[in-house]
Amino acid sequence: MTIKPDSHLQVGDWQYLPEQDKLVQFGPDGKIAATAELDNLSQKVANYFIVRAGKLVTKDELLQDVWGIRDVSDGRVTRVIRVLRVALGDDTREPRYIETIPKRGYRFIAPVSEVVAPNCVEQDDDLTQQLNVTSPLKKSYLVWFIFILIALFVWAFARHHSDEQKSEVPMFRYSPLTSLDGLEFYQNISNDERYLVYSYASPESESVTVLMLEDLKLHKRIMLTSNEYSSFGAAFSPDGRSIAYQRLNFGKSCEIRLITLDLDAFKALSDEYLVGCGKHSVSSRLSWSPDGKFIVFADMADGDKQMALQMLSLNTKYLEKLTIPPISSFGDFSARYSRKGDKLAFIRDAGGVPQIWVLNLATRASEPLTKVNDAYPGNIDWTLDDKFIVFPSSTSSISKVSMTGEVELFAYTNNNASEIQVTSSGNIVASVGYFSHVSPHKLSNPRVSNESIRETVFNSNRNEIFVEANPKDSGPLAVVSKRSGINQVWLLYPDNTQ
Repeated sequence: MTIKPDSHLQVGDWQYLPEQDKLVQFGPDGKIAATAELDNLSQKVANYFIVRAGKLVTKDELLQDVWGIRDVSDGRVTRVIRVLRVALGDDTREPRYIETIPKRGYRFIAPVSEVVAPNCVEQDDDLTQQLNVTSPLKKSYLVWFIFILIALFVWAFARHHSDEQKSEVPMFRYSPLTSLDGLEFYQNISNDERYLVYSYASPESESVTVLMLEDLKLHKRIMLTSNEYSSFGAAFSPDGRSIAYQRLNFGKSCEIRLITLDLDAFKALSDEYLVGCGKHSVSSRLSWSPDGKFIVFADMADGDKQMALQMLSLNTKYLEKLTIPPISSFGDFSARYSRKGDKLAFIRDAGGVPQIWVLNLATRASEPLTKVNDAYPGNIDWTLDDKFIVFPSSTSSISKVSMTGEVELFAYTNNNASEIQVTSSGNIVASVGYFSHVSPHKLSNPRVSNESIRETVFNSNRNEIFVEANPKDSGPLAVVSKRSGINQVWLLYPDNTQ
């Protein structure tokens, strides 16, 4: 269905041109100064909002009237809404165009009015008559009045343009560094940004994770660790000649180890044991101090029920426990040294909600900065000036939090990032996408049937985390699905409708 305005409209600070089907802004010279960069689908959604300005629009209405379908992820709608906000210069905290109505939909709140071309001839005649009957003194007042109006207009336009520039949020588009089949995650790039190390699980053996090392300049790749155990959280030393990582054999053993590299020959020279960790520890990220003297990692010591941060001195092998998470929490993990090395940022899981904390290494005092409500970061990092901590804040955005706890949207992104690293040049390297796509399958029960059945109910591009079969053959399945980052219950019918 094609829905679009058929007249020239003023839409907030933009004008809609029906002949071009575009939103534009005009400069003082009457020429187009800016065009809202929207793809065809985003422009259709913008048109739909404009013709329904002031009215509540649900996601189902958008899917039905713009996409023409309903049984798709409403994440598509969310992505287009973000694109629109970026293009129009809107701010979710103080929206001027698209207002989100929680659990209901959206409302287009910008004023929309028809642009009527003025009758220039009549206006000119009236002005000429006025000038002909006014005295020189009144003419002087009129000239000054017009001059002040023009000055005020220029000032207001410049201020508005400056405010828009300040509030503009960039759009980051990720370009791939790796392209192996399977899972690639826990990435870390060397300070010179030439070498990349990451954990990799192949499709044939997803339960085992090995370390891969890539030379991004020469496009070479080697496997650093054996597939007899799993390797996680690798991190380059500041000089780039060593890699610390966690060797984990779930429920049996856990070790923090150090690989020494020969980068000229592009191979590992040694892989040595540093210190043990609790056998029930989960996969952990490691972080080096900027001087290369210490390594921080998360550990669940034998007998503990929470992950805590440990700091290892490479010179003395002394191990210090840095945090004591509350009993009600899963614990602390994903620590990251600041650029100066005087602080640690880390994530604390409190009842399933990730929180960003900062620890002062001089005093060992820690304090929370913010909760992350719309994402679950796998890793965080500092800006180059140590003033902010950058973290994934939704499926398509990155935010930053200051040391006073003030959160600011940093950038929109074209993909979901769970783990990010800010490189020495200010680039952002991320693990993007999802760790798994889980689809419901139908299997025969060998206890009551000799028939062999194994078939996919439907292929999902999301995680369907729980399925309940209907007691009636013609009834729908009930599925708990993570379609928009939160758990939702969906019904799947035999005719493939949802």
